[in-house]
Amino acid sequence: MSRSRPNIFVLVWLIILGVFTLISGVIGAYQARTYASGERVTAVVSYCESHDEYSQGGRHTKTTCEGRWTTADGHRHEGTIPNASSSDEGRTAHLRALDGHVVSDNAFGAMWPFLLTIGGLGGIVLVLVIMRKVRRYQARVAAGTARPLDAPSSDPAR
Repeated sequence: MSRSRPNIFVLVWLIILGVFTLISGVIGAYQARTYASGERVTAVVSYCESHDEYSQGGRHTKTTCEGRWTTADGHRHEGTIPNASSSDEGRTAHLRALDGHVVSDNAFGAMWPFLLTIGGLGGIVLVLVIMRKVRRYQARVAAGTARPLDAPSSDPAR
């Protein structure tokens, strides 16, 4: 019995899903490390800039806010404040800081790439399980131990 070749379309999508899962995993691991090991800091939102972005035939406004925070060792840092909007200018934001980088002090806000990674891995496993089930079924049909899906039923009531 010869092995059936895997569908190239499914393999290409598995590779693409794997690459995106890897990327979100790296980002997620970095943000999760900063959230788990970082110290809580309070940042002051200094200023925000808004500009239009065009994508997929649409336009939306993106706002980036910059600010300052001081860590427990007395070092002052400046950088982008996550999840801040133009209405936050002059206000404080609660963050987690590690090595001069910050993430949101909100668990979901800091961990979403990690959760995306888990979802991507689940998707890959699901596709591989389905591919295996289909291959086993095809082997049983070829061996004559299973009825093909398009074969007429032997039940006279149908």
